[in-house]
Amino acid sequence: MSKSVWPTAKIQLCWWHLWKAIRERLAKSKLSTTPYKPARANHEFPFIDILFAPAGTADAGEFEGGVLLKPDEIHPEDEAVPSLSICIPNLSQLRSSRDSEPNDVDSVDDEINTNRNPLTIKIKIPKKGLEERSADIHSRVFCPTHLRETVIALIEHHFCAHPLIPGYSHPSAVGIRQWAVKQMYTFCKENNLCEVWAYLWENWYRHGRWELWARAVAPMEVPRLKTTMIMESHWRRIKVDYLYHFLKPRIDLLAWILVTKLAPSYSKKLDHLLHDTGRFRELSSWRKSFKSEWQRALETPITMPMNAKYRPDVGKWVCTCPHFVKSRFLVCKHLVQDVHIVSPVFFLEVQCNRTLPFWSHPSLVPLHDSLPPDSMVQQTLQYSVRGGEDAHENPTGVEGNIFDRENEEAEDEFVDTAAGRMDTHTFQERFEAHIKNLRDFCDGLQYQIQFNDHRMLNAVEHEGASFIRLMENCLG
Repeated sequence: MSKSVWPTAKIQLCWWHLWKAIRERLAKSKLSTTPYKPARANHEFPFIDILFAPAGTADAGEFEGGVLLKPDEIHPEDEAVPSLSICIPNLSQLRSSRDSEPNDVDSVDDEINTNRNPLTIKIKIPKKGLEERSADIHSRVFCPTHLRETVIALIEHHFCAHPLIPGYSHPSAVGIRQWAVKQMYTFCKENNLCEVWAYLWENWYRHGRWELWARAVAPMEVPRLKTTMIMESHWRRIKVDYLYHFLKPRIDLLAWILVTKLAPSYSKKLDHLLHDTGRFRELSSWRKSFKSEWQRALETPITMPMNAKYRPDVGKWVCTCPHFVKSRFLVCKHLVQDVHIVSPVFFLEVQCNRTLPFWSHPSLVPLHDSLPPDSMVQQTLQYSVRGGEDAHENPTGVEGNIFDRENEEAEDEFVDTAAGRMDTHTFQERFEAHIKNLRDFCDGLQYQIQFNDHRMLNAVEHEGASFIRLMENCLG
């Protein structure tokens, strides 16, 4: 439906739902799966063996969405089992020809060849005997437990492959599909998983299904998102915030709520994001997750020596390591540790791109280049980035789940840009400025005593509790 309205749009299925559907099917013990047409698969990829097909009866009602191909749409060479055809001529004509010319063998052959109504018997020759095939079916399982995670990992690799990411797969969209099909088929053939291969081909890898979930189909740009969590959060907000009193609202009521209630809130939020009013601006929720992943990549040691397999390119912001292509934000430890330490302002201003380079900001300067003019600023702020408050956000160091909801995360506590500008001064100038401000503030507090205002005292004790503790500890 979407492709009929927007023919040129890239339809990207949610990776989380794809992962869930395949995992649930692999966990089932039922062998009958989607009807598989091996001749059509062999016609598209000759390395696929026609005889590598499920032996049991297919289940026409099991398919992951879409429309099953009709029999007349199948390739005419679709015959998975070889057969033998025997032609038996009409017996009466054969008997009369023998009576007339019993010794003329050629005339008998002519009568047989000119017979208009022969009886044809087609006998299919199975690859195995009936008893052997029956025993093989009863002893098989759809997918053994120890192979399920490997199948999921292969599908994730095929999902993430893209022509703009070098050194991982084929540099073209057509080559990536051939590489993915051959890799999955080889794995299923080596482990004798013919039912799994039939399910994966008909539902995910054949033409018409591959284009719905592989991001390599759009070779000129990489989608920013892998899941539909933001869209689901949008509908959740509509149901929880505005439709909690209505089970099945009328369409006119729903349209009125969307136009008069939801649209103004989104318009106000967009206005805050685009215009600087001097107050705190709400930031995109993905920036905190991006900062956390950057922090993990910065602190992860590089144990393997840099060889030809890992070729980070900061200018294009690509790396050939396996982690980069599967990363949600397309970052890895090789790239993060190959640039100078960035300031906290970097996480406020960095821009994500769909094409090369995937991340762009003036602070992304390679280490082998000369230091930028504000290198002293970055070195001064090294503590705030590497050992400051974010050091205890993820004390375990374990990477977060890729299925975390991208629009429901708490906002990050970024350092104010004014503090970043203050760091350009020397140590003595910064300390003297703080001391002067503290003295002026103490003079103001001294002036407030004459008014006997308890609200002022409560505000100072509440808002400045952390600083008062620091002062008492130092004086103690």
